[in-house]
Amino acid sequence: MKGLSLILVLLSCSIVIAANYEAQYQAAEKKFDAYNGVSQSQENEERPFSTVPSSPNSGKNRSVETPPTIIVLPAQNSKGLSELEVVQRNPYSKLIMECVNAYLSSKNYLLTSLEGQKDLDKFILSQNAIAGKDEDVAYLASLFVGADIYVKYSGTFSRDNVNLELNAYEAVTGRLWASEVVSKKFKSNDINENIKIVAKEAIQKLELKISQQYEKSKRVGFQYKVVISITNEFDENFIEDLHEEITSFLQRNFKQLVINTMTEKTIDVFLFADPKIYSNSQEIYSAIRSKLKSMVTVKKNNITKKLILMEIK
Repeated sequence: MKGLSLILVLLSCSIVIAANYEAQYQAAEKKFDAYNGVSQSQENEERPFSTVPSSPNSGKNRSVETPPTIIVLPAQNSKGLSELEVVQRNPYSKLIMECVNAYLSSKNYLLTSLEGQKDLDKFILSQNAIAGKDEDVAYLASLFVGADIYVKYSGTFSRDNVNLELNAYEAVTGRLWASEVVSKKFKSNDINENIKIVAKEAIQKLELKISQQYEKSKRVGFQYKVVISITNEFDENFIEDLHEEITSFLQRNFKQLVINTMTEKTIDVFLFADPKIYSNSQEIYSAIRSKLKSMVTVKKNNITKKLILMEIK
């Protein structure tokens, strides 16, 4: 009997020790994750983008993480129709868009669309003039409506087979982030239901890749496109000084600068900004304006979430 009591005591002690060890291990693991920048919101796979403030005293009211904004569009077609016309005329295209948007919304992403964007055509023409070529409409549209990411889809459909391809791009640079292709054969002749099944599987797989790429992009810096139009007739030396002043300032104050175009009349760049320093495009505009206003008159033409259009005169 004494032997049994001793065994029970030893067993109780081992359970307590194991519980304490497990608690210490979990605490150490959390500290290690925190050191490496892993937060609880990153660990939550079901709803990765938290919209709840972590603390009322977390500084400059930037404790709320804004989820990325996504626009979903059909890929360009050979019939000369705009993306919006394709969705309006093709019920299968509209169904895919609705399925993809519904899933992304359930994962807490923000969504935007082209509907109601009356000035988009004018913007596309002006940006193509600056670039000197016809840019991808989806790329320009995503900048105009303030998207962080754009998703393009294309596919072929029949009563017994559905093939769907989704591609996700970073909105500012137009860089391909992730792709997913799903092809399935069906016995059912309900093509709408078959499309829904394939669309949901494709966006589920793509969303995981988008989430991973978005986390990586935050470490590199959030991207912005800045286009500065020079409207006055300045002399050549002043233009050179202005170019040097702008590029020097941007290189010092941002994590990375990519120059797309720099001419007598236009400066077109990508900026990679630290979100802890510049939380939005208005703050970036204000910083550039503060630097230049002693030399020239600076005016904003248009600012969206990822695009800053400025004028110097």
